[in-house]
Amino acid sequence: MRLIGVSADPPETNEKFRKKHGLPFTILSDTHARITGPLKIPTSTKHPMAMMRRYPNGFIQPAVFLFDSSGEKKSEWIQRPKATNMFGAAKRPSPEEILAAFKEVLGKSA
Repeated sequence: MRLIGVSADPPETNEKFRKKHGLPFTILSDTHARITGPLKIPTSTKHPMAMMRRYPNGFIQPAVFLFDSSGEKKSEWIQRPKATNMFGAAKRPSPEEILAAFKEVLGKSA
């Protein structure tokens, strides 16, 4: 199984963030919003982060996905836009939530 995050930030920014927070998974840089549609990640050009940080293709809501070894999406955590999370990063999945999803998927495949 593979855990993957998606961000509108460039690869260098994502790598710094990943290292700073000790994240043991890949964060994909989707600076041109090419995978947001297929993965159904909300993107907004009117979001304050899009305007402040100048994301020309829109601000991508924080998203983390769990894929199995065949590439099938097994679980997802996508922050949905609302007034209480206008600046993006709140409510990311906890390590416990992710571990529970791993255990659930492993239990179903055992």
